[in-house]
Amino acid sequence: MTVELIPIVLDTVIRPMNKSRSRKILINFEFFIDEDQYFYIYLIHEIVLMLIGMFTVLATGTLSLAFLSHCCATSKIAR
Repeated sequence: MTVELIPIVLDTVIRPMNKSRSRKILINFEFFIDEDQYFYIYLIHEIVLMLIGMFTVLATGTLSLAFLSHCCATSKIAR
């Protein structure tokens, strides 16, 4: 995701050029639109999907930890 943002940051903040740097999309989605014109829609779509994936992994890990804690506490009480 950060590799896709480098040309934007370089063009606006660090070292602007007279012409725009080429933007590359690393993850190819099957949208039937122009990738160059709707680059930001691709980027927002990728960011949202990554956030959903990270939250899913975090929620699954948290729930597993809660189940493990509950099982350990139940075993300790039953002893």
